[in-house]
Amino acid sequence: MKTTYSKTIMASYAKPVHLVHDALVSFAERREINMRESSNRNYGIDALRLLLMFMVCILHTMGQGGVLGALTPEMGGGTN
Repeated sequence: MKTTYSKTIMASYAKPVHLVHDALVSFAERREINMRESSNRNYGIDALRLLLMFMVCILHTMGQGGVLGALTPEMGGGTN
């Protein structure tokens, strides 16, 4: 009885995971086909995306590490 219950739980979790996986694979395949058809890459946009991803990582690290919360109002942060 217990194994049937755990298999049912695993099956219910597996369905959404497979749907997400299939959607991501489909998106990746479409993007790859699109990139093969048009070989013009805008490297400025790619560099901007890399910079913004780096900045988001830094912001999350500072927020989770408590640096942003420790700022006083005189430093341009914190609460009054």
